[in-house]
Amino acid sequence: MSKHINNFTAAGILLAALIVVTGSLWRVNRVVRTVLSRPVTAVAGMPIPTSKPNVPKPPVQKLPPYAGQAIGDIGTDPFIAKVPKDYLENHLKQLAELKARLTQQPDDFNAWMDVAYIKKFYNNYLGARDAWEYANKIAPKNSIAFYNLGNLYGHDLKQYEKAEQYYLTAIKNDPKLPYQYITLSEFYAVFYTAKKDLADDVLKQGLAEVPDDSSLKEALVNLEKK
Repeated sequence: MSKHINNFTAAGILLAALIVVTGSLWRVNRVVRTVLSRPVTAVAGMPIPTSKPNVPKPPVQKLPPYAGQAIGDIGTDPFIAKVPKDYLENHLKQLAELKARLTQQPDDFNAWMDVAYIKKFYNNYLGARDAWEYANKIAPKNSIAFYNLGNLYGHDLKQYEKAEQYYLTAIKNDPKLPYQYITLSEFYAVFYTAKKDLADDVLKQGLAEVPDDSSLKEALVNLEKK
């Protein structure tokens, strides 16, 4: 009798152990499946270092068709002739891949950003403009594409009123980025001198949003010394 009881007890212990192990393996398998199912963001080789924002996808909306410069058009600037052949070919290949990617998924914000960065590197200002402006249609609450358009219109196209509006929109969309205030302040002080008096106001606005930022404090001190 005791022998049967002992066998029954041993079987019960073994069954319990199997349940624990099976449960643990199920949990591990579930974690692995979850990790493997997470999307991986590929980072394309870019001509200049750029940090890409994690832009939240806006509600589903019907995008207008892209009507800007052809994605594969790298431009005609004389600088292109000075670029090593293999480097140029690599960027042309990237643009071709981005075109294919955007044909399948035209609302891919980061792909449009890549298109703009490559075109801007080759001084193709209008092509970069078209790509960044379309990116803004996809994610109207982003800051980086608006900020880049501010730089483009301010430094390259010399259209200061447009540049100002893009900078202000970038700040409105993400008011916690100190560099945006510093850039706009320098833009007023150096380029859009008709509004030079706003240079310090912008830095003070930034400090109201990010009170402990040392770069904003330093920029304000340097500006007041001038």
